[in-house]
Amino acid sequence: EPLTPDQKITLRTDRCQKCHGHRLKLRGTETQQEIEVERRRRVTEYTVAVYDCLDCGEEVRATLPDGRVPVGYGPQLQTEIVLGKIEERLPYRKLEERLGREGIPSCPATLQAVVWNASERLKDEEAAIVQRLRASPWVHADESSYRIDGRKVWIWVFCTDTDLLLVIRPSRGRGVVEEVLG
Repeated sequence: EPLTPDQKITLRTDRCQKCHGHRLKLRGTETQQEIEVERRRRVTEYTVAVYDCLDCGEEVRATLPDGRVPVGYGPQLQTEIVLGKIEERLPYRKLEERLGREGIPSCPATLQAVVWNASERLKDEEAAIVQRLRASPWVHADESSYRIDGRKVWIWVFCTDTDLLLVIRPSRGRGVVEEVLG
């Protein structure tokens, strides 16, 4: 079934491809669709005001909006980096290549910092989930083996009707259950 087009283009010709004649009579039309993924890089430059505090002499800088960190990547790009690393299991070198194809400069150390910062920003939410799991009358727990950088580890899932926590540990032992649920 054809998709709803974002753009329609009508193609016409004024000559026969075989004899190059110009006497053409329109018999009908046919449609052909082309699907393309459109990626556009958008660069936003922030001019950050830098002040001197006249009371204490401290240098004061304006803050970036919405918790942005000065790594140069916006929230959507940071999300794509984290998903590429965690969900798609791409090495930082492959992430760097992917961004390079989009014309976005990067290096593995910067990409690692983006993933680490995302992890740090989620610490409070993780702690809140653990507290709710511990307070729940029941928690379903399960584990599955997984390989990270050639090492066998265990992904543990702890869930209730309202919360889900995934942790990666080198052990399948009950110590993980005690660590999470107390």
